[in-house]
Amino acid sequence: MTPDIAFLILFLIQAVFVSLYFPYQIVRRTNAFIEEFPSDVYPRLYSWSAEKWRRTARSYQVVCLAVFAVGMLIFLGFVFFGFPNLVPETALIYSGFTALQVACNVWRAKMAIKRLKAIELEDPSVRHADLVPRRLTDYVSPFHWGIALISMLFMLGAGALLAITESLIPPIVFSLLLLFLNGVFLRNGLKIVRGELPIPQLASALDMNVTRKLAVRSVPDTMIRVNLTWVAVALVVVSGAQDFALAVVCALVVANEAYERIKELQIRDEELLDMQVFENASSHG
Repeated sequence: MTPDIAFLILFLIQAVFVSLYFPYQIVRRTNAFIEEFPSDVYPRLYSWSAEKWRRTARSYQVVCLAVFAVGMLIFLGFVFFGFPNLVPETALIYSGFTALQVACNVWRAKMAIKRLKAIELEDPSVRHADLVPRRLTDYVSPFHWGIALISMLFMLGAGALLAITESLIPPIVFSLLLLFLNGVFLRNGLKIVRGELPIPQLASALDMNVTRKLAVRSVPDTMIRVNLTWVAVALVVVSGAQDFALAVVCALVVANEAYERIKELQIRDEELLDMQVFENASSHG
């Protein structure tokens, strides 16, 4: 299989999965959640009306469809008119398309946080974290954290290797940027362990033990995937297989997106929330 064909197949998979399949599943899950937990039984859950909630999910799907259409135009352009130079034109086009997909999910996350922040619970009290000291290793094994730290060392080594063999300074700068991001991931993990939430008014409705476990486990996973992506790209370049570099990056993006989105779809809101907190008081009778 040539590098161009490999890239085209992976590009198509990325477009279909991220911009078609996942948005469809989000709309489907939103509708199912609203039907299972209606506003007349769980009024405190509906800071937005059910219709607005559905409309927001559909808007996300429509925007993703538009991005998918852009992706198909790019795909057909590559098929019928060929590839521009690998660097920087093709890489720039691919990066722009991926950035559009990321922007869609960032917008969806912001709208979800906006909706959740508007929730007003009748009982404003929050369950404070217990006084037992908690550590990152309470939720993720030291071995898992060790793999994450080793991946960080490999990431720094990859930047140094590229800088030495290819006489390039940007890889060092990029590695330092990734090192900063690793620090951000670790800081967020520590904040979650301490019970600091971006939406504190929901603390009384969350199963904090489950929330911590799910959130903290994502930290080393993200570190490993981000670091090893950079390592893989560096190895491809150093090995002299630059023609495959973009296909490798695309494959890693697809793998990362599949992991993140499937994991997100597997987590049900009702597993994290104490739904009784949102019930109408009369429903208990």
